[in-house]
Amino acid sequence: MNNRERTLIIFSRGVPDRLVWQPRLHHWYYVNKARGTLPKKYDGLGASPRAYYYFNDTIKCIEGGDIQVIRREDEKYIYTK
Repeated sequence: MNNRERTLIIFSRGVPDRLVWQPRLHHWYYVNKARGTLPKKYDGLGASPRAYYYFNDTIKCIEGGDIQVIRREDEKYIYTK
């Protein structure tokens, strides 16, 4: 069973053959890419990417030079858009 099959089974409330390993690699990837220290091959990890922006509508990834950050605070939370 591959990671795609495992993930689809989980979303259909089934039980996969093992846990899906989804490390938070985005930060690691972009930091090492910027430093020039990204290994040539790292796909042998057997990891599944955490695709927040596909399954969670509260997180949106937008890139570009014209991004505006809006921050609002109340007594309990900080909201960033």
